[in-house]
Amino acid sequence: MLKKLQILVLSTILLICTNTSASEDQGLLDQNFLFFPFAHVEYRPGVHADQNLEALELEAGSDFIYLLNYRKIRVLAEIFATNEEIELERLQFGLNLSQNKTFWIGRFHTPLGYWNSNYHHGLYLQTSVHRPGIIEYEDDGGALPNHITGGLLDGQYYTENGVVNYSLAAGLAPTIGHHGLEPYSFGSISENKLHGLLKVSYQFDETNPTESGFVVGLSQINVEHNVIEDSLQSIFGVFSHQSQDTYRITTAAYIVRNRLNYESSKRLTNSFVAAYVHGEYDLASKWIVYARAERMFGYKNDPYLALFEHNESQRNLAGVRFDITRRQAISSEVSQRIGGHDNHTHVSFQWSAVFP
Repeated sequence: MLKKLQILVLSTILLICTNTSASEDQGLLDQNFLFFPFAHVEYRPGVHADQNLEALELEAGSDFIYLLNYRKIRVLAEIFATNEEIELERLQFGLNLSQNKTFWIGRFHTPLGYWNSNYHHGLYLQTSVHRPGIIEYEDDGGALPNHITGGLLDGQYYTENGVVNYSLAAGLAPTIGHHGLEPYSFGSISENKLHGLLKVSYQFDETNPTESGFVVGLSQINVEHNVIEDSLQSIFGVFSHQSQDTYRITTAAYIVRNRLNYESSKRLTNSFVAAYVHGEYDLASKWIVYARAERMFGYKNDPYLALFEHNESQRNLAGVRFDITRRQAISSEVSQRIGGHDNHTHVSFQWSAVFP
């Protein structure tokens, strides 16, 4: 039933894409359709059969994004399809309350910092092959909510010296199932509880992506198995993105506190810290080299992280990207991961693009 409902939603989006051009107010209608195809090869030398990992993994697919602006109305839809799955990642309907303020309802990405707000499932946009582990998407083993279904207020406040960006999100939190976090899906019968998060950042120059800020969030995450009923999770994070002519540095650190409520009325509280530093350098006109270091502290014997099979305490990676054309790139990346069942080296090759 759920799959049929998702297919109906996807069909509705495609119908919108093909028929809104018939609007009488063509001068006020602005719509864009982008797709981000990719092909990815991942090799993990030394993997054993009992580690629930594949030594060689092949994946190909595309991210489809539709954007519509009509008068004060905005629509954003994102569908991610691969050889293994098809998912409705985002479906947002927005109203421009003013020139610098928009209110959205629907399913959207959690504003967890610079990375989550600027890169989506379209892999071409980010230089590295992989996202930082702490903000991995739920179906890739992420331990923090990355999707909310509810309301989102995005805005900017201009000062004499710069601009303050803010995002306030509230809605249904994911649940924890047998395969980790599972975001709310339209038509789902899961018992999703509430999640709220605020992101505030500051830019000295709106035309320069350099910005710094913080996030604070609170959510109640239902656990659908185990002897745990739910987890009351609080998040506080700081982030920074520094962009210069030939290099970029992105950093973030999160303090995550979980209070686990057990069926026996027992309560257990624990906290962990996750941080990363990511740097990129333009080696030549079409070549970019990059590296990232990720660390997690306080993870040992953490009962919340124990609910996730592949949580990593450490990840180091380095890679190179070559822009074949203005809209296509190939990337090669080597990473060393420690934690969970994944104490291995990963070697990745990826082609990504954006069209039209």
